[in-house]
Amino acid sequence: MIFVALLITALGSTSAHADAITNYTITFTTTSGSPAPTSGSFTYDSTTPAFSNFLVTWDGGTFDLTASANSPVLVGTGCTGEASTPAYGFDIMSQTLGGCSVSYQWQSTTFINPRFFFDVGLTASPGIQDYIGGSIPSSLTAAGSSGDWTISAVTATPEPGTSVLTLSGLGLLGLLVVMRKRNSLGHRQAT
Repeated sequence: MIFVALLITALGSTSAHADAITNYTITFTTTSGSPAPTSGSFTYDSTTPAFSNFLVTWDGGTFDLTASANSPVLVGTGCTGEASTPAYGFDIMSQTLGGCSVSYQWQSTTFINPRFFFDVGLTASPGIQDYIGGSIPSSLTAAGSSGDWTISAVTATPEPGTSVLTLSGLGLLGLLVVMRKRNSLGHRQAT
């Protein structure tokens, strides 16, 4: 009986600590200029939280924006939760910032520091922008273009440890049942 209680506790605790890892695709819409990004995707772990494999293909180049998504550049929008953290980066990408009136857009720029980035800018002060971005290599044309984006979840994967613990617990439960049957048969044969 104690074993069953421990098993239930162990199984319940593994799901409480499982990471929610989700893959996302980014769909781009161009509102000005060209070219448009041809693809974008990232993986986000909402438990840790952390981004991985944040890649955007634009103008013949692939940009790894993982580091910037995990530590967005802050210019001072004053949005709720504004911080150079992965959670704030995910709020930018999912366009769910609160406490501020903002517009969202992706951009490729050729002035000052050529770069590709996702930004959130104050509606009243367009120059105030927090963003996730990366520099454009000089080999690319760095044409100015911009537009909107949406993200879509592709898959959710539980932490591998959860499956292992669950299977181990079920194996131990099966072993307990077999042992109990053997003890039961041994008692019957002895009497």
